Amino acid sequence: MAPKIIAAIVTMGVNLAAGIVIFFGILVAMNGFNTRQADWGLGAFIVFAIVIVTLITVGAVLLVHVLLGRKFSAIVSAMIAIPLFSIIGIVLVMIAGLTAIVIGEQVR
Repeated sequence: MAPKIIAAIVTMGVNLAAGIVIFFGILVAMNGFNTRQADWGLGAFIVFAIVIVTLITVGAVLLVHVLLGRKFSAIVSAMIAIPLFSIIGIVLVMIAGLTAIVIGEQVR
């Protein structure tokens, strides 16, 4: 149970940190948009980021569960799941950030 919890906490922390950094990047990228335009993009990003972080965290926990079932050690299971799902999550949050900017631009 401990490797699953560790994988969930670390993966969620990494993806939340990436989401916060990308959020501020979106704020800078949307400089010049009025509030009405930027709200749609920022709202979409927040929804996308929450969904992505939740699904990626669940995916990391499930991968640890599967690897433990295949007789991998707890440390190896966590060391495989954490980087894999952290990288996938960061890429998906980046895509969500670009999508948010496009949504803000389309409202414009």
